[in-house]
Amino acid sequence: MPKEALSDSRIGVFGLGNIGLPLAIELGKKYVTIGFDIDNKRIDELSQGIDTRNHHTKALKIPSKLSFANSILDLRSCNIYIVAVPTAIYPDGTPNILTLITVSQSIATLLNKGDLVIYESTVFPGCTEDICVPILEQYSKLRYNVDFFVGYSPERINTGDSIHTLTNTTKITAGSNASTAQKVDALYKSIINDSTHLVSSIKVAEASKLLENAQRDVNIAFMNNVAIILSSHNIPFDEVWKASSTKWNFLKFQTGLVGGDCLPIASHFLNYLSDKQENTLSISRKTNEALPKAIVKILIDKLYRTFPKNLNFRVLILGLAYKPNTSNVKGSLVPALAEALKKFQIDSDIYDPIAEKSAVTLIKTFANEKQYHLIVKATNHQIFASLDYLSISQSDCLIFDINSFSFAEG
Repeated sequence: MPKEALSDSRIGVFGLGNIGLPLAIELGKKYVTIGFDIDNKRIDELSQGIDTRNHHTKALKIPSKLSFANSILDLRSCNIYIVAVPTAIYPDGTPNILTLITVSQSIATLLNKGDLVIYESTVFPGCTEDICVPILEQYSKLRYNVDFFVGYSPERINTGDSIHTLTNTTKITAGSNASTAQKVDALYKSIINDSTHLVSSIKVAEASKLLENAQRDVNIAFMNNVAIILSSHNIPFDEVWKASSTKWNFLKFQTGLVGGDCLPIASHFLNYLSDKQENTLSISRKTNEALPKAIVKILIDKLYRTFPKNLNFRVLILGLAYKPNTSNVKGSLVPALAEALKKFQIDSDIYDPIAEKSAVTLIKTFANEKQYHLIVKATNHQIFASLDYLSISQSDCLIFDINSFSFAEG
């Protein structure tokens, strides 16, 4: 394994999104660290201490040992490389790791004897050792576990969460051999205030990330499924949920649109290893992906019963971001919800003042007062709590909260 002590570490972090940036900042407090990203504008902004992707605060405190680069050559002096680039899925649900492959090829051109490469990107078990390592060997002409070494530590950043942060969340660590595992563990332990959890293999670490996310995906799908069933029989799901939650061992998962790239990817990546075409993971994914259409059926029925003489409904959808109090719209199912309404000749306005720029058209203000027959709470941003519903809604306006699967009158 690398002979240098941790104090001699020169670290390159690939990918400066929600995962790589906070990691680079923490590492930069103790080690010479270079944050790399192919987005030139992103590098320019970060170099000035500005993070435009963070709606809470755009100003950053950049530690003295951290710098940013968009040229791969600027990382030639590093001896530890950490990969925090996104992975994705193709339309058929199979893994899309093209970015990971490209970054592995780039790192391989920089590798020297004794170097360490740590992957944080979410992958299916076996990806690191069966796909990334051979690429590192091929392009570097070095030997795995002889000339260079590999670790894996799945990211656990909870975007938009100011309580559960990088430094106070247990970090899972693993290495390509026993001594490398110890070094990877020691590196993360030096920046984590909580604890680390060293596991026996890279595959175990890869799978642990998928399990913790897929568990939530499956449980939310269960709640969505039950909510749809009960609603079809006019049984209020929110009241049932509250009653059931009085039991001490009831798991308090709620309904919701499962977007983003964490939960869906986890289920698809785990299912990628399965030899079964249909199982709990695949069924849960179908349930969550079909939720927008299922919700619209319920909304349409309620609208016609509440406003039987109306033929021109106005609908407001609150939130485009896939998660409360974040700007990220990646994987959001709100566009699918709006599209499903449109098939019933119902146009909807989408309002989200903190969402990042996207192809979806958002309204910036409420031009006409008392215009909406239905308001759908899709993303429960904290800023929506102070919204004056009466000033923008028709008499008897319906308010549907997807996260409690309940109606309320405006």
